[in-house]
Amino acid sequence: MMHHGPRQSLYPPSSAAQQSSILSSLHSCVASTQRSVDCLGDSIEILSQATEDFPRLKVVLSNRRYHDLLSERDIHQARSHISSEVLPHINQLVTLASSELEKLERKAQALRNKTAAQEARLASLAETKSLEGREAEAARKRSGMAASSQSSLTGQRGSATPSAAGAGRGDNDEQEQQELVRSQRRTLDAKRKRRMQLMRLVERLENGERVDVDAELARTQRSADDGQDEGGEEEEEEEEEL
Repeated sequence: MMHHGPRQSLYPPSSAAQQSSILSSLHSCVASTQRSVDCLGDSIEILSQATEDFPRLKVVLSNRRYHDLLSERDIHQARSHISSEVLPHINQLVTLASSELEKLERKAQALRNKTAAQEARLASLAETKSLEGREAEAARKRSGMAASSQSSLTGQRGSATPSAAGAGRGDNDEQEQQELVRSQRRTLDAKRKRRMQLMRLVERLENGERVDVDAELARTQRSADDGQDEGGEEEEEEEEEL
């Protein structure tokens, strides 16, 4: 047997039933609207909390540096660009620094040469003063010897017959005096010669020439000693000729 549902009424529903159905639908709509409004309120609150720090974030980003994630290719490109831009300036600065360093080295060498020249000049002046002192001492000795020989000659004139021993002693004193004069003359000539050589060395140093000062001083000393020896030999040859 077949079962059938309740048989529909042949009469239309009453107005009370229709009103109850409408109210039920409206209640569900109101409930859905209320839930949507609540959800929208929550979303607005969350959005407000998320965006309320934007003004301060703008100030922070405008006042501070921040880093982005870059690829290795971009980093290499930036590095090569910076190198190509900065490297010529660095090479130019290195060249300028090298030239300035060479200038300073030349100035330092010139100052060293000038210092050596001044030291040589001081040594020459000291030797000249020492020589002048020895010459003055020799002059005093010569004057004393001349006075003593004059007194001895006066005594010999007063006597009738001078003795042979007194005459020989006077000759020896005169020879010693001449030898002393010749020795002082040789020393003076040698000192003058060395002084002239030192003055020429000072002029070369002041002109900026590269000179081995120690070697030049040694050479001038040897030249002065040789000149003194040659002067003594020439005087001995003159005595032999006389």
